[in-house]
Amino acid sequence: MAQVVDITAYLYRLYLELNEYGLDEAYNGEKEKITNWIYMVENKFISYSKVYPKKDRPFLNFINESKAQGAIW
Repeated sequence: MAQVVDITAYLYRLYLELNEYGLDEAYNGEKEKITNWIYMVENKFISYSKVYPKKDRPFLNFINESKAQGAIW
C-alpha cells in the first residue's frame, strides 16, 4: 500500500510542477498524460474536511496544546 501512495505522491508532485510551476515536459505529451492520471485518481483522495472536521477537532486541539513554548506555528 505504501508504494501506491509513493507513486501517487510522485505523480501529483509532477502534475504540480508541470501545471503550476511551468516545468518543461521531458517528452511531448507528458503534461497531458500526467494530468489525465491525476484526474483518474483525484476523486479517491480524502478531502481535508474529512481529515479535520470543523465541528470537533481533537487532533488539531492536541497539536495546539502540545507545541513547545515559544513555537511559532
